[in-house]
Amino acid sequence: MPPARVLHAHAAAPRHRVASLVWLLAGVGCCNTVAAQAAGQAWAVTPSASVSEAITDNALLSDADKRADAITVLTAGVSVIGRGSRATGSLDYQLSGTAHARESKANRVTQALRAVLRTEVIDDFFFIDASAGISQQIISAFGLQDVTPGFDNPNRTEVRSFSVTPSLRGRIGSAAVYDARLSVNRQDSDVTEGDQSSRTQSLTVSSTPGLRLGWNSTLVRTISESKEGRSTNYDRALIGVTFQPDPSVRVSLNGGREENDITTIAGQNNTTWGVTLQWDPSARTQLLASRERRFFGDAHALSFVHRGKRTTFRLSSSRDVQTSQPTVNTALTSAYEAFYDLFTVSEPDPVARERLVRQFLQARGISPDALLPVNFLASGVTLVNRQEAALTWQGIRSSAALALSRSNTRRLESSLQLGDDFDTETAVRQEVASLMLGHRLTPVSGLSLTLSHQRNRGSQTGRTNTTNAVQLNWTAQLGRRSSVSLGARHVDSDSATSPYTENALTATLGVRF
Repeated sequence: MPPARVLHAHAAAPRHRVASLVWLLAGVGCCNTVAAQAAGQAWAVTPSASVSEAITDNALLSDADKRADAITVLTAGVSVIGRGSRATGSLDYQLSGTAHARESKANRVTQALRAVLRTEVIDDFFFIDASAGISQQIISAFGLQDVTPGFDNPNRTEVRSFSVTPSLRGRIGSAAVYDARLSVNRQDSDVTEGDQSSRTQSLTVSSTPGLRLGWNSTLVRTISESKEGRSTNYDRALIGVTFQPDPSVRVSLNGGREENDITTIAGQNNTTWGVTLQWDPSARTQLLASRERRFFGDAHALSFVHRGKRTTFRLSSSRDVQTSQPTVNTALTSAYEAFYDLFTVSEPDPVARERLVRQFLQARGISPDALLPVNFLASGVTLVNRQEAALTWQGIRSSAALALSRSNTRRLESSLQLGDDFDTETAVRQEVASLMLGHRLTPVSGLSLTLSHQRNRGSQTGRTNTTNAVQLNWTAQLGRRSSVSLGARHVDSDSATSPYTENALTATLGVRF
């Protein structure tokens, strides 16, 4: 294979901000590591490296110009997980360089980050929750679709997000409790569609928990901004009562006023009300259902979760505004998150569960990112109607995860042209189905099969984009800290503008230090 040319980075300009964020979170983790070791707590820092090779018959993802190529990916990463005396968190960061043997113009550098940190600064009073993420995401639901970020896809961009929420919690005498918080969210990307931020201030005062009949009051203000759009304000004031006839049943009624300038610059003021039912018959089963009257019409949220000894079933439905989460997605979890939830029953400690899940997935040849759906970016405030169902099963040697989702998304600021899909579509409909099967062949090897289907449809133009993918992987432990995997995939993407089929063979060697 001829030597690859020098890799070029996509969107190198904003990366110094991301690098600073990574080092900040890592520094907090390291500081807590020292304190945790002194207190007998456990924090683990694990560097890693991997090299993978893919032989594809369609390096440009185009049936009109189909070219075979060999793609090499070098990845260096670090993982930090643990819990100290005042902090609990995890950080997983990876930096990858991709080199194409023939199509050197497609060489690129990418990074991925998933970090969560929760600290209790002052006992039972001052808390800080923070999270950060970097991912490669699809820009348009109707552009070129792919199932892996290793290609130079003009319809894919790096998205960087950060969220921090300081909060104060305490008691007011013996009759009430309060929760005051400020949540700051920011997301930026290499395209205008992904640049948005929001700031939410909230204050909740309620009666002491555990009363049969209680009360609550809430004030909320959210300010949202987008690079191409305008700043919007949303204010809400609620008072409510709660009735708890049984420790497992809680019914809440609330009402109040809300004011915003989201749908019209002149603003609107209206009455809002809602009812919520929470039922927790056991530690393994939870049901939460709510219905509200809002400025955009009816809003609802339904969430049902049942965790068995070897299975977890989730069912959800929602219709609500998205202001602080500018990335529109189907919200299906990855394989890692699905099995992390499944192991809640057998391993309640989140730190031990993190290690257990990663070992479980590796033994069965399952990628932690399997089942992750394709996202698309939106500018401005959106209204999302989404339904989901997910089933995870763990056998003695086999496992499975099934996820189904459908969503209908539209922008509330319909009069603006912001450069995203909603400039031409009243609504974007998505349907996603994913099935992951894993089997442990031996104590050190496993086989996995992932099937995925996604269909995007536009309500105005009738545009349709359908992508089907099949991926087969075999993984084996070579030693205590090294592993190897071999795989094959087939992708069939059907659209009016960029249809293609792609077949590839892959091989990866990974080492943890």
